[in-house]
Amino acid sequence: MIAMPRRSWTAAWSGASVIAVLAVTCVIVWSNLNQDASEDRDVGAFFAVLGGLVVTALWMPRLAGWALARRSRAVELRAELHMVMPIGRSLVGSTFVQLSDGSGGVWYQRIGWEPWLCEVRREFTVTARRSPIPGTGFLLSVPRRGVLMPAGGARRSAPMLGYLVPGAPSPRVRDRWPTAAVLVTVGTLVAGFGWRGEDPWGLLAGLDVAALLLCVWLWSGGTPIRWATLR
Repeated sequence: MIAMPRRSWTAAWSGASVIAVLAVTCVIVWSNLNQDASEDRDVGAFFAVLGGLVVTALWMPRLAGWALARRSRAVELRAELHMVMPIGRSLVGSTFVQLSDGSGGVWYQRIGWEPWLCEVRREFTVTARRSPIPGTGFLLSVPRRGVLMPAGGARRSAPMLGYLVPGAPSPRVRDRWPTAAVLVTVGTLVAGFGWRGEDPWGLLAGLDVAALLLCVWLWSGGTPIRWATLR
């Protein structure tokens, strides 16, 4: 049996973000249910709840797919690291791997960003486990490194939107914290503008927006936004 490292920043960040969205959504619903019937309902609270429910519904199959993939049959595949950029060498993009089984089978899959991707070679061997849930792709184990979580299904064709650039990002840009800080700050500003006296809806909506932005970013792989230099 092939051992699989358990550590994955993508899984930890994604799970925490979804839990945060669900928790804030439940607080907003609970507060709204306990609100006096004579008081006006906040439209912003409605959209915050709607956004939280939509994001949670989208994420649950993916999180379940990650968990089930760990029990799937393991196969050895060859992986080649790529970046997909919308416009040339831009600051925004997604991390992809091209997977091949040595007998003509080729798949392209978007993966969750991990800090150690800056240290691996462009081509490397992975242990792949495919999730039984459609559209959740391969869970990839890299020896002595960790796990690459799928951020989408495995396709037979290369991504059509954007440029497929071989290689890994610069080792100088490897951490997610600056990008996460920007997204949380945006949510905090929304909370500040939405705050009205003692009304808690502005603060709750801001927390909800921050968590929602993190979930959307992580849904596409959570690649840091500032990596224009490839190696």
